[in-house]
Amino acid sequence: MPILEKHQFETVFLEDLTLQQQIETFCQAKMIVATHGAGLSNLVFAAQKTALFELLVEGDERPFFFNICAALGMKYMALTCSGQEGQAIEVNPQKFEEILEGLIEKDSN
Repeated sequence: MPILEKHQFETVFLEDLTLQQQIETFCQAKMIVATHGAGLSNLVFAAQKTALFELLVEGDERPFFFNICAALGMKYMALTCSGQEGQAIEVNPQKFEEILEGLIEKDSN
């Protein structure tokens, strides 16, 4: 979270939003950083310029959201993290920030 705050990302909890608010959030997002989960199905409402940075659980890498991004022409990056599905994951902060800064740099060009 501190890395995201440093780069001025807004934290959103989709479970606290109505469907309309979720659609609006994804429509307006330039970049989405999220753990793998059903909420990312809202990607179908995102603009083509939107980028997804997905956090995956080691050993449980599924290409669902990569495939959506590829079909819609969206940028996609992923970071595999240690942990178990449905529980807290352990993110390597150096790798996380390196990937995030790379996406931000590509977005600004």
